[in-house]
Amino acid sequence: MFIPYISYRPIKCGCIKSFISSIVQYNTSKYITTNRATRPYRLFIRQLSVEPEKEKICSAYSTCETYDLSEIRKHFINKVYASDSNTEYSLAHLPKDASDVLHVKVLTNNNELGHVFIFKRLGSFVCWNVSKSEVWFLKKLLSQYEKSPFSLIDTHEVNEELNFFITNGASSLTDGDIYLSNKLNEENQALEKMAFSNAVALSVKLDAWEIALDKFSGSLRYIPEQLKNNKKIDISRDEIMKKIGELLSLRHQINLYSDTLATPDFYWNHEELERLYSKTCAYLEISKRTKVMNSKMDLCSELVQMLRCHLNDEHSHRLEWMIIILIVFEVIFEILHLVTRWSEK
Repeated sequence: MFIPYISYRPIKCGCIKSFISSIVQYNTSKYITTNRATRPYRLFIRQLSVEPEKEKICSAYSTCETYDLSEIRKHFINKVYASDSNTEYSLAHLPKDASDVLHVKVLTNNNELGHVFIFKRLGSFVCWNVSKSEVWFLKKLLSQYEKSPFSLIDTHEVNEELNFFITNGASSLTDGDIYLSNKLNEENQALEKMAFSNAVALSVKLDAWEIALDKFSGSLRYIPEQLKNNKKIDISRDEIMKKIGELLSLRHQINLYSDTLATPDFYWNHEELERLYSKTCAYLEISKRTKVMNSKMDLCSELVQMLRCHLNDEHSHRLEWMIIILIVFEVIFEILHLVTRWSEK
């Protein structure tokens, strides 16, 4: 049945403008306000195979560089946790070649079933139909197993949300909403959720890297202006080397230690899952954002290398002057020595 459903939503998680609420009644509490630019809102009418009230939320969070997944697995196996809402957590099976992902089922006392996918290398987790209180509990639990955790402010900024529906058709991503087929068995539906989750988790991790790069470039913003005004740059060689290290680390994390440039090996043998993963990555503009970040890092690298050359030149000039002064002193001493010898004669 054709149901005209008018919806306002951003392509990415962002600030909902207040005037939208006067046009259409919509729950905006799920959107997170950040200082970063968001993509424009779109008005669209779609044909739904499900009722609008069955809309659910898929939310992703990035809290650190990586998780200690083996310890998290032990934690859930031993059931060493406590939730005020008496929610039950249980580990679910995933294929062996998905060893960097942990699937946790969440069953509330209202018999609402949710799913959580924890990604080791991305330091991110994705929740399907999980309440905000349980998300808070999971954040607190996973914080014990974080490696290189982000600051509290960064943690609030790096999250993403998409709507998802259960449909009679094939699973897909349409107009920014996820549609999961109800014709699949539980195992295959979990794999499709994992494929969607992987792309969204990569997107929020890219958010974290974008914030880190913005902070890095912001710390260098004053330098071009000082050079333009022929002012002395107040920065030491140690600080420059630290900046170079930070930039190299960020570049390696984005391009070498993540899947921003290539599809994960797991999807090579799962064509349908690869299609869902690739389409979600394309919607979230993973490739474009990675390209933009690499361009920004190239500019930052040029600036840092220029500063390094500038400091090296200054150091060389100081050494040259020291050598000149030493030569002058040596000449003076030699002249004094000659004068002394001449006077003795």
